[in-house]
Amino acid sequence: MVIRYLPGTLELNASNVLDCYGDVIEAAGLHTARGRHRLKTIEQQFSSEPWYSTILCPSLTSQVAMQWKYWAEIASFRVALAGERFRLKNSRWPTSDADLVPSYLPEIPMDPYDDKPIRYRQTDEGFLAWSVGDDEIDNGGKIGRRPELSARGSGADFGWIILNPSLRGRAVGTVTSSPATPD
Repeated sequence: MVIRYLPGTLELNASNVLDCYGDVIEAAGLHTARGRHRLKTIEQQFSSEPWYSTILCPSLTSQVAMQWKYWAEIASFRVALAGERFRLKNSRWPTSDADLVPSYLPEIPMDPYDDKPIRYRQTDEGFLAWSVGDDEIDNGGKIGRRPELSARGSGADFGWIILNPSLRGRAVGTVTSSPATPD
């Protein structure tokens, strides 16, 4: 249809779109902060291209950007689950990488946003594992589950908390601070 209504447009932009797709696929394959920065450069580069490139390439780069969030959430979830497995065996939360590696994880997964290991710590409520998120700032594990907290640039990290057993099964919003030791 595009060719029928706008002759020559597809032919003129096909090369740009293919270049964009190739660059995005290459950046996506990196799974690192370097890949994310490359993706941002691609978005800026193609924002001044003809309409065909500015419609298709941002859509593709947005999809790839969502993958970084999924990779970060999966990596932090792996650490959180390893923390729970450690707690079940040792009656306490892990305090160092040596508690988790190699018995529960081959290595601490890397955060795709800053190429550092996923962060984790014990809290009053349980065990928290997180990624810095797309603002690339470590907000100390401030996890954004509500849309206004998880939006880009909101100051929220991506991650998971495994609650102390005594806090599990309560209605959302009723969890209050508890002793910093697992039950």
